[in-house]
Amino acid sequence: MSQQENCSICFEDYVDPIKLPCNHIFCRECIVVALEQRQSCPICRRLCCNYINSPFLSITEPEERMHEHQGDPCFVYRITLHHNALTQFNFFEKRYVEMITEVLKKNLTFIIDPQYNGCCMRVRLVECVPVHEHSIYVCTVQNIQRLKIIGFSERKIQDSNSKLKYATTQPIIDNFDEETLILYQKLHACIEKIIEILSLNENAKNQLLAMAGKKDETQPEKVSKHSLELLQTIQMCENGLLKWYYSTDINGRLGVILKHYESYLNYCQNQ
Repeated sequence: MSQQENCSICFEDYVDPIKLPCNHIFCRECIVVALEQRQSCPICRRLCCNYINSPFLSITEPEERMHEHQGDPCFVYRITLHHNALTQFNFFEKRYVEMITEVLKKNLTFIIDPQYNGCCMRVRLVECVPVHEHSIYVCTVQNIQRLKIIGFSERKIQDSNSKLKYATTQPIIDNFDEETLILYQKLHACIEKIIEILSLNENAKNQLLAMAGKKDETQPEKVSKHSLELLQTIQMCENGLLKWYYSTDINGRLGVILKHYESYLNYCQNQ
C-alpha cells in the first residue's frame, strides 16, 4: 500500500486507510479531523477537498477511472477575469462536477474558455467545497496564465448527454521591442507623480508600485506581467478588457494604460 507503514498523524497502524489525490495515506478518522482544520494534505500541503466521503479520496478506486485525454479540462464560460484575480464558481452540471474531480486528482489547474478569438486562461484551484453529497462544488479559482487554444477533444460523460471539452493550448507571448521599454518608463514616471500628488498611504503606494514593477525592468516576461496587472486598474468595457488582455501587442496595451494614467494625472494637477 505504501512504503510508510504507519499513519503520519497518529503514528499508529492504518485504520480504514484513505489515500488523498497526492497519494499520501492516513487513517480515515485522522484525516477527517485534519481536513476540517485545513483543506490540504498534512504532509505536502497540496489542496484537498474537505469532504472525506468524496469518491476521489477512495483508496480502492480503479486507476482506469482516471480519464486520460490530450489537453486540459475546459470550462466554457464567458467571463472577464483579471490576471492573478480570484473568483468563485458553483459547479453543478455533471460534466463540470467530473471536471473538478479530475482536477483535484491531477494538477489542480484547468482552462476557462471565454470564447474570445480562440484565447483562454489557465486557472488554479485555490479552494474546493463540495455540497449536497458532491452534486455541487463551490470552488475558488485564480487566473494564472493566458493561453491560445490550438485544438479541442471531447469526452462523453457517462449517464449524461453532455460532453466535457479538453483544450490543447500554447502560451501567449507579447511582442517586445525598444518602444516597449520607453512606454513602460513613461508609465512609471506618471504613476510616481500621481503618488506624490495624492500623498498615498504606504499600503496603497506599495500596492500600486508592486503592480507596476521596477522602473528599470528589461525582462520581457516581467514587463508583460506588470502590464497585465496594471490593466486591471483602469475601467474598460468587457470587450476592451478582453482585447488588451489577450493581445500580443504589449505596446498597445501599455499605451492604453498610459493614456488613462496621464488623464488622471492632469485631473489631479488641476484640482
